[in-house]
Amino acid sequence: IGLFNIFGCLLSGSWAGKYSKAKLLTWIYALRAVSIAAFMYFPMSATSVYAFSIVTGLLWLATVPPTSGLVAQMFGLPYMGLLYGIVFL
Repeated sequence: IGLFNIFGCLLSGSWAGKYSKAKLLTWIYALRAVSIAAFMYFPMSATSVYAFSIVTGLLWLATVPPTSGLVAQMFGLPYMGLLYGIVFL
């Protein structure tokens, strides 16, 4: 999961600069729900655990760049540190 967190965060950050951050967050959360439902639906095996771990890694920290971008966009950079800290909490 940790290895794929890197790739998910970098990919999400590049997409957050090109596309709507709110829609990107919607897709990330929807894909999380689908991956959890699929993991619960299919029988557990080593392959399903690895696939779920990869998808979870790609999506877990992928919310950080669009969320911080939205906070900066809505409230401005001077308040971003405090407000993003509250959002993260």
